[in-house]
Amino acid sequence: PRILPRYDDPGTALKILEPLKEKATRQQKQEIACLEEHLRRIVRQLPEECYWSLPTTVIHGDWHPVNLLFFRGKVTGIFDFDWSSRQPRLRDVGDGLLFFCSQVDQEYDASSIASLTQPMKLDRRKVALFLRRYQERQPLNQEEQELLPVFMEGRWLFCRIDGLRKVKESQRLTFLLNGIFQPLEEIRKLRFG
Repeated sequence: PRILPRYDDPGTALKILEPLKEKATRQQKQEIACLEEHLRRIVRQLPEECYWSLPTTVIHGDWHPVNLLFFRGKVTGIFDFDWSSRQPRLRDVGDGLLFFCSQVDQEYDASSIASLTQPMKLDRRKVALFLRRYQERQPLNQEEQELLPVFMEGRWLFCRIDGLRKVKESQRLTFLLNGIFQPLEEIRKLRFG
């Protein structure tokens, strides 16, 4: 498997946010400051050495409905292995929870970064079922259970922040901030373990 750097690096995300503040309104600057605090908390809770000390495996790295083909309720195809590498397995577990155990306002559209990163509302019943099934086959240890929400927050924030590359400069602040806090609140409500 390929060796790639840490996914969803909060330090990288902080650097991407910095120049956005120049053109931001006062309200937008406050919201960016709140995002920066979330990212700094992730840096503290999941430093580099902790990230790499977790159980790793070869993960898909971009696991969401657009990269799967379904037929009669079953997965019949998996696509886009560009991000496959050895990483903590929590990254794909977090993707499963974010993208398969949530409700979104519109169907995902592979051609639209706004669609792929739209705010989601986690379905607690689906979350519980997903985790129960995962635990039956590949139990998460206590540390992983505690860090799963941190991975999910980091993934969600990086989806939006990295997605800025695909948005016109004039629309970046709107894209970034539109509904970004809703999934963070949803994740905070979850209890694992």
